[in-house]
Amino acid sequence: CACAISKEYALEAYKRVLVICGPGHNGGDGFVAARHLAIFGYRPTLYYPKKSRNEEDVKMMDMLLKQAIAFGVQTIDALPSAEELAASYDLVVDAILGFSAHGALRAPYDRSEERRVG
Repeated sequence: CACAISKEYALEAYKRVLVICGPGHNGGDGFVAARHLAIFGYRPTLYYPKKSRNEEDVKMMDMLLKQAIAFGVQTIDALPSAEELAASYDLVVDAILGFSAHGALRAPYDRSEERRVG
């Protein structure tokens, strides 16, 4: 994912990247992508609002989060408003849900629809 971003989105124009991570393996992929984006020179920020209920996944995600932070990736505790997203980030990466997700969105992700930026 980080390689695809670096190929399609020039560092000079898309340096500030928000990576929104879900509680499952797709979220873990987001942590890895953020870490690699930092290595490539981008300034990624992670938003990780909900931990997994699976104890094994929690351990893995905590490890991946610590690795990302060790590489200078910042974290935020709340999803910015649409205006703040537009002003603070050049690119948003969706690492919330994987391909097997189904059903209606549940909290805290159900609120993100109202914050969509054109």
